[in-house]
Amino acid sequence: MKNIITKELSDQYFKLPKNLRDWLASDTSTNVVISLNTRFKMIGEGEISVIPRLVALVVLKVIPPEKFTYELSGELPFLKKEEVENIAFQIKDRILRPVKALLRENYGIASERLDTKLPEPEVLKARVSQVEKEIKPEIKPEAEIVLREDIPKPKITDFKAPVVEVKEEEIKVKAPLVTEEAKVTNPQKPFTLEEE
Repeated sequence: MKNIITKELSDQYFKLPKNLRDWLASDTSTNVVISLNTRFKMIGEGEISVIPRLVALVVLKVIPPEKFTYELSGELPFLKKEEVENIAFQIKDRILRPVKALLRENYGIASERLDTKLPEPEVLKARVSQVEKEIKPEIKPEAEIVLREDIPKPKITDFKAPVVEVKEEEIKVKAPLVTEEAKVTNPQKPFTLEEE
């Protein structure tokens, strides 16, 4: 439902009666939205416009009132169920109730039908599976993989491990021969720590 406000919907919004548009854009309605945004920490760029956009979509009959809370939870998935229901209740009570008669008379919108409760998880799962079927058709495999039994499996029968032979070789060391004892030409006393 994100970014659904098109030029056509914008034109429809400006065709609404002036007193309804004035109420939706009034300080009172704006303060309710600001209060809810602050209270539920909806301060991101896309989050602050969720409530006014969804209210406008209900007023323009794009979203049925009974699906408002469901759409709200989809737009704000980080909120708990109770928080989404609280926001929906506040919108119904503080923004739509004051113009309830105007919405019903001119547009046939029953604001009391605005559902402030989220459907139970089973209902949500059914909706999700229905949407998945619409989006993702059943994939049928094009080819089957069959293992044939009539093809013999290779057998290893004459396998011999390689043998490594190690031979000892005679090691010859070539070094100069010392035949005479080395003579010390500059004998020194060994170093000691004691003073003389």
